[in-house]
Amino acid sequence: LNLIATRAYAQTAFNPVRVMGVLLQGISASLGGASIGTNLTGSGFIAGSGTQCTTLASDMYYGRQFRVPSRWQFWAQTVTVLSCAVVSALTFDFINRTTPLTFDSNALAAPAAKMWAVIGMLFDPGSNQELPSFAVESMWIAGAVGVVWALLENSERLRRFIPGSIGLGMGLVIHPSISLAFFAGGLLMWYGLHRVMKVSDSTLSTIAIASIVGEGIGGLTQGVLKAVGLIG
Repeated sequence: LNLIATRAYAQTAFNPVRVMGVLLQGISASLGGASIGTNLTGSGFIAGSGTQCTTLASDMYYGRQFRVPSRWQFWAQTVTVLSCAVVSALTFDFINRTTPLTFDSNALAAPAAKMWAVIGMLFDPGSNQELPSFAVESMWIAGAVGVVWALLENSERLRRFIPGSIGLGMGLVIHPSISLAFFAGGLLMWYGLHRVMKVSDSTLSTIAIASIVGEGIGGLTQGVLKAVGLIG
């Protein structure tokens, strides 16, 4: 799953960590690890390791583009990972003490975490939640279709007639408004900036990543301000 996530990120600059977490929950449940604790632990591992794999792919790409020595990248990432782990743990402890994080609470809602929790309850035979009828069969059918679709893409004659599997998959799991925004932004960056203004691929990727980081910083700032009571 990490290999799939890293390849998807490298080709699309999109981190499919939410989807990969749900896939791992399904695999875990099918192999006997159907309890909520096991499922959520697995999704947490895939979130962390998948994110690091995609970050490593970005670092390798930028290092090659900007001719940064590999040892600089290694030590910079090592220091960043260790410091971020400490800061993340302290921040979570502070937020959890001031604003208890519960499934039913709307305070500091984390959509991915709540989605994993719901999936964990659906797979857990000990919970009072049940999968909808024909849900498991639908998963097998969709998985088979996905495998066949990916194989068809390997055909030189058929590839140009069918949508890309990664793009199609993203469109199916992301809210339509966000998918349309991705599409509009992709057209703007490809035709406007790349074709017309001759902006390099490295610069385009930098703009996209900066926008994603900016969104994350904004969400984090909002959470901290809520935790200290400065905003409602």
